[in-house]
Amino acid sequence: MRTFPGSLFLLFAILANFSGIAQDFLSIKDENGLGRIRIYPGSTFMMKLKGEREWQETTLNVLLPPDTIILDGRKTALNEIMAIRADRAFPTHAGSMLAVAGIGYAGIYAANGLLSDSRPLLTNSAIIASSSLFLGGNLIRMAGKRVFRLGRKYHLSIVHFNFNP
Repeated sequence: MRTFPGSLFLLFAILANFSGIAQDFLSIKDENGLGRIRIYPGSTFMMKLKGEREWQETTLNVLLPPDTIILDGRKTALNEIMAIRADRAFPTHAGSMLAVAGIGYAGIYAANGLLSDSRPLLTNSAIIASSSLFLGGNLIRMAGKRVFRLGRKYHLSIVHFNFNP
């Protein structure tokens, strides 16, 4: 019985009738047009509006192309935003892995000390190694934030997908 090619063709025929659906996002681009950061609806981020001194934590609700967004139920034009603070992906992940490695090393060393009578529970070298891994990982995570000052170098734009003919 050869039902696979027929059902694959049927699936393609059904999906060809639907328009493509993609999620719009807010993009921070540099002067070369490369997208550095993507912020999707429902994401929380830190921003600073023009004329204000303090950072605000806000949630992106809706994107209204070409240049309006809704943040926490309030309409905001893109040119009102002065700066955005965003997390870099690599330092956040690397720092988390180092912190977990420090906790894991201390846990394994303590479990081995509990299981064998001849070894102490924790030695000074194990405490120093595990705490330095943990603290180093947290320092890397804290250094992973970057401030994008919008204006001459960085630009904020809405990337809107529309596949309807």
